[in-house]
Amino acid sequence: EEAKDKVMMGAERRSMVMTEDEKKLTAYHEGGHALVSFNMPSYDPIHKATIIPRGRALGMVMNLPERDKHGYSIKYLKARMAVCFGGRVAEEIIFGKDRIFIGEFIGSCFLVMIIVGSGIMAENLTNDNALRLTANTLATGAGLFVLITAFADISGAHFNPFVSLAMYLTKKIKGKLLITYIPAQIFGCLLGVMLANVFFEHNIIELSTKSRDGFNIFLAEIVATFGLVFVIFATLKDGKTTVAACVATYITAGYWFTSSTSFANPAVAIARTFTESFTGINYLNTPTYIIAELIGALFAVLLIKKLLLK
Repeated sequence: EEAKDKVMMGAERRSMVMTEDEKKLTAYHEGGHALVSFNMPSYDPIHKATIIPRGRALGMVMNLPERDKHGYSIKYLKARMAVCFGGRVAEEIIFGKDRIFIGEFIGSCFLVMIIVGSGIMAENLTNDNALRLTANTLATGAGLFVLITAFADISGAHFNPFVSLAMYLTKKIKGKLLITYIPAQIFGCLLGVMLANVFFEHNIIELSTKSRDGFNIFLAEIVATFGLVFVIFATLKDGKTTVAACVATYITAGYWFTSSTSFANPAVAIARTFTESFTGINYLNTPTYIIAELIGALFAVLLIKKLLLK
């Protein structure tokens, strides 16, 4: 039986490293093939289904005829096409674009509400900048952990256009999904800053005058974004809880070891342009931050391909 499976399905690749998200996607994909097969009486019965990588496939559903066949009816061929599409349809149902857009929109919105809202609260309570930054840091770190854990199975919990870009460049997501991820993240962040402003009786939209310029800040933001993207990919295989904990603690540290306070996110940088508060950024400095973040993300992708994806 083992030899037959090896010939028909390919050799098992148990040593292949797959993230929890990839395993889950594969399980639903193969489940889609199997479910359609069960409901197609004119198609061959299922012989075996597996989500262990075999050959070039991440999983497989093998159908075998009950007797030798020398020709195929139109009904059989249509059933075969339906079974082939079953995996992709299951992916769309479980991980469809609507889920991604809603998950990224809500998660990004809450992320900026936490960042900006905690900054304004700290500003209202104390004149000590060290205490303000401490309060802002703790709220952001805690919020990131909760949001990533909550939304990882819904949208992937990117909340960051350059994280999504890195996922595309490393072939973790398809390019067409970027037009779902990135607008959701930007619009979510913008709603988040507007809500935070309203919570604390600021104007719903206000341009920040807080200057964050200088080569030292530009360099710090490159390093901050590089570190964030690398940490995400280095911990993906360990599951969402580890990713959430590592990202949260990295950004917590980044608030203190970088002069840019580790924005590391262009959608957040755009949103923070519209709050005249402790966490704001002058609109003249926003493009510089975004360029630095892009450079950092691209450097991270280069290193990830060399160290983690071989």
